[in-house]
Amino acid sequence: MRVVTWENGQAVVRDIPLGPITRRQGRAVLGEDACNIIDALKQDPYLPWAMRDAIDSATVWHRDSPEIDELAWLLGLDGPQIDALFVAAMAI
Repeated sequence: MRVVTWENGQAVVRDIPLGPITRRQGRAVLGEDACNIIDALKQDPYLPWAMRDAIDSATVWHRDSPEIDELAWLLGLDGPQIDALFVAAMAI
């Protein structure tokens, strides 16, 4: 993720790697309401088995995972919001 900040009157560009985060870190940043939605999704009979398995058993979340993109869509989050989630989770 490329971040631009303003320091000493100049724009500074930094690349921040969006490394893997733990499930606990991600859920902590998402908060209770979003986690309740994710947990309720597991009961949806139309949810693909692979997604249900990812929700149940993934201990590490990778930003480039298709499941993360699908979860983002289900939660109404866009790419920059998911990037921000990973940045915040990496700080925990």
